[in-house]
Order: sequence, then C-alpha cells, then structure tokens
Amino acid sequence: MNTPRIIKYPFWQMTAENPKAIYACVNFGKACVPGEITELSVCINTDKVYMSQGYSSVSATDTAIRRMIKGTDRTIFKNRREFTGSLMQQMNEVYDFIDFRNQTRATIERLLRIDVRDYPEIAVREALLNLLVHRDYSFGASVLISIYTDRIA
Repeated sequence: MNTPRIIKYPFWQMTAENPKAIYACVNFGKACVPGEITELSVCINTDKVYMSQGYSSVSATDTAIRRMIKGTDRTIFKNRREFTGSLMQQMNEVYDFIDFRNQTRATIERLLRIDVRDYPEIAVREALLNLLVHRDYSFGASVLISIYTDRIA
C-alpha cells in the first residue's frame, strides 16, 4: 500500500519552502509529486527512477552485490552474491537474503519468551530504503553490502 496524500502533504510543503531540500518518493506503481516541487524531487517507481536534476528517466537495473564475510575484517569471504533486475526486485531479494541470516535469540523472563533479532527488521528496511533513495543514479555503479559477523556495512 502506498502512503496516502494526507501524510505526504506536510513533507511536500516543507520541500517547497526549503530550496535546498530534495523530496524522495518510493512507491510501487505510482510515484508522483506535485508540480511545484518537481524540480526538487526524485521519484522511484518500481524499476524506473525519475529525477528532476537534469535526468528525465534513468534505468535503475544496476547490480547490488552482497557478500558475507567471516569475522570482523575482510580477510575471509564466506560467500558472494550479485542481485540483478529492477530496483524493487533487487531490494526484495537483498532484504530476503539479509532477513534469512538475521538470527533470532530468545530470552525467558518469568513465563514470557522474548525473541530478539540481531538487527531489527525496521532498521534493515530503513537502511535498504536509504541506500535506494540516496544513491547517485547519474552513473552506473554497483552497490556493495557486506555482512560481517558483528555488523552489516
């Protein structure tokens, strides 16, 4: 489900009032912005990126490279995988890959079992969306995601 306009409206207003702001819209199927902030916007719509700063439409099918590294430095690689296809396809596949390896620990407090994941799902989602929104689409380059024993970088 896409974000309703009533939620987006205050962000559109803030973008219109601040000429240094950039409004980013990520929607499945219909990414759009009002005409008055078109020049300050980036819209990501399924597998296309629509940018106002001199680019009409950029194909967004670059490769996301994910690698698993044993330990806390880059000396031993356990695995390497490349994700290709549309941006949304890559984001879904990368999220599923990270989620599958996101361990769950359980603690017991009295009669209550509390499950805690290594990385909160909302944090993984936010990091992937930030990667999607803040990358430079003016040139083709792969994105590198490294999963260490103690962190994701």
